[in-house]
Amino acid sequence: MEFTRLGIIDLFGILTPGVFLLGNIILILYGIGIFAELLMGILRDPFLAIVVIFFVGYLLGSILRLFPPKRVDSLVSLYLLKIKKYRWAKDNFPYYRTLLVERYKSYNNVLSKVADFILEESGMEKIKDYSQKEDKSFFNYCKLLIRENSSPLSAEIYRMEALVRLLSGVFLSSCIGLCGFVVVLILNFTSFIATPTDEFIYTYLILSVLYLTILLAILKRFRFIRFTEVMTVWVSFYLVRKEKLTWQASRKALNRLNPKRYY
Repeated sequence: MEFTRLGIIDLFGILTPGVFLLGNIILILYGIGIFAELLMGILRDPFLAIVVIFFVGYLLGSILRLFPPKRVDSLVSLYLLKIKKYRWAKDNFPYYRTLLVERYKSYNNVLSKVADFILEESGMEKIKDYSQKEDKSFFNYCKLLIRENSSPLSAEIYRMEALVRLLSGVFLSSCIGLCGFVVVLILNFTSFIATPTDEFIYTYLILSVLYLTILLAILKRFRFIRFTEVMTVWVSFYLVRKEKLTWQASRKALNRLNPKRYY
């Protein structure tokens, strides 16, 4: 289980964003003519290119890992508040009020039982202002308990965590890439560096639009994906502690955790 966890988190949560960031850095340096010949020389050697991509990508991914998803979540919250006008976007991770109180507690099914159970176990039922509290200690305790008691449920949680880490890393990498491409275009338009061909400018313009699209897509969906991660932990904790449902039956509950349908 530990090997599976490390494999999923390292590949999707660290290495993939790191390689994406490395690609952006190479494009930026090539665009402004710094180390262009050196970079092309490395890429011409397949073995050396693989070594550089793997080790440098993993290093950059580890650096991105130092910035928790909270940073991206804060930008998403601002976007949802200002653009989408969603008042619930002020709720902090792990979104006690939005998910447990305002949504799942109101449904007359297993999810309402999960909400009651989590609020009672965490002590949050005694707190009125959920949105001002960002307490991850109970959330982390739930993940540890699930890890020790259920490999299938733990694997599901790790999969969702890896997805959140991937989107967070890609978002940060896209921000860096977009800013770099804009700088390259400005330097070209102001003649600080020579423009090789028109295709050169078109390529960076297309990349800028593509990265802007990626950023907007993550802004729209990141919070809902993280909602699903949180509710997967809550349902899994409920199943482990209560032992009311089998793993097969619990899949039906997990499949109903698509928060987008409620907003």
